[in-house]
Amino acid sequence: MIQLTDREIIELTLPPQIFLGVVMNGVDPSKESMAAVELLIDATAEILEPYPRPVRKKLLRRSKRAHDDATAPYREPGQPVALLGLVSFYWLQALVDQRFFVVPEHSTLQRGLDLVLPALSPAARDAEFDALAHAEVPNSLRRLQALGYFRGVRA
Repeated sequence: MIQLTDREIIELTLPPQIFLGVVMNGVDPSKESMAAVELLIDATAEILEPYPRPVRKKLLRRSKRAHDDATAPYREPGQPVALLGLVSFYWLQALVDQRFFVVPEHSTLQRGLDLVLPALSPAARDAEFDALAHAEVPNSLRRLQALGYFRGVRA
């Protein structure tokens, strides 16, 4: 098994955790959204599964703290959850494009994202809203980098 640092493990947990937040805060409960929630929770659990319970708890707390810090501006009252969703999508796209992160084909994470991403299509079709989301990606990435994550990734 490859030995990962705590930072690397947290970087792996952040995409499913952030998209989990998007689903839980912006989607009316439905069978599909509940399935996405379960898949994104499972994707995080799969990442943390090899580690002893106390280590998993510590890593999950750090991941949650990074998630909360990075997404705080998008969770302000009046902010549409779709903005967080699109910023997160474009951020994940940058990670994948730069080969910093891989969403394995047929993985739990991919199946969860496959349920979440279509819900962002209406927001992405709004040119002004989409431009705002693109403009926010560097800010979002800088917040994560200030916390020590995703060093070397460009938005």
